[in-house]
Amino acid sequence: MEMVYSITNFKSKSNVFILCLNILACLIVLVFLTVGIFGVLMERIKIIRMLMFSLVAFCLIRVVIWIVCGNLEDILTKTITHLWFQLNTALSITCTVMTVMFCMRLHMLSQQLQLDQ
Repeated sequence: MEMVYSITNFKSKSNVFILCLNILACLIVLVFLTVGIFGVLMERIKIIRMLMFSLVAFCLIRVVIWIVCGNLEDILTKTITHLWFQLNTALSITCTVMTVMFCMRLHMLSQQLQLDQ
C-alpha cells in the first residue's frame, strides 16, 4: 500500500532517487520475507537468520531515508515520509524484533536437542 501511495502522490521530480531507493528496498525485503516464510515452514535456521539480517538492514535503510528526507525539504517529508511510510517502518522494526526473538528461541531449542542426544 505504501508503494502505491508513494507513486501516485509523488509530485516532485527533483528527488526521484530517494523514492526509487525506498521502493527498491521494499521490493527486496518482500523477496526476503517470502524466503523467510519458506524458512520458517521448513524449519531452516540459516534462512531465518538471513531474514533477520535483511530485516535489520531494511529498518536501517528506512530510518536513514526518514532522517534524510526530514533534513532536505518540507515537501519531500510530506511526499515520502507519509503515514504509510511511518507505519511500515514501525511494523518492520516490530517484525525484526520478533524475528530475532524467534531465531534465538529456535537456536536455544536446537542446542537442547543436541544436548539430549
